[in-house]
Amino acid sequence: MKEPAFLALGDSYTIGEGVPDEGRWPVQLVARLRESGIAAGAPRIVATTGWTTDELSAAMDAAALQPGYALVTLLIGVNNQYRGRPATEYREQFLALLRRAAALSGDVRRVVVVSIPDWGVTAFAEGRDRAAIGERRRRQARQDLPLEPPRVRRLERGRSAHHFVEQHADGPVVRVSVHFARFETLR
Repeated sequence: MKEPAFLALGDSYTIGEGVPDEGRWPVQLVARLRESGIAAGAPRIVATTGWTTDELSAAMDAAALQPGYALVTLLIGVNNQYRGRPATEYREQFLALLRRAAALSGDVRRVVVVSIPDWGVTAFAEGRDRAAIGERRRRQARQDLPLEPPRVRRLERGRSAHHFVEQHADGPVVRVSVHFARFETLR
């Protein structure tokens, strides 16, 4: 029997910039699923360091992805913020990516959105005002101009049923809060 296909879409956080393959979170997720007795295929990762939402969309076009994925994850947008792009652009492009992810899985309930990490706690913020980076993220999350998928999720309530994983930066360590159904549905 063929293992369920897993597609991970994103940027450097998805591809695992600077870490060995087994250190990439999509690879770790598959390992954990398998350890739990849940069949999961090796992840197909469409991600590159520095990508913004529009660049991921173009890469998806170039990859000629076909429907049939049992699970699709989407972690994108930190570079939109890093480059100072408008939050309205992010919202529009993110929602288009979310619709594409749902089409690739055949069911929006098989889409997991992973929040944009606080890059202010990373080396990329070196020489910048780390507090201002965090404040910008909080300010935009309170506005109707979403930069974070949780805000998108609230604005789109009733239109989608994707799952959500939120990352919280506590200093240099990121902890993950999981807000989605168990993966037994992949069996």
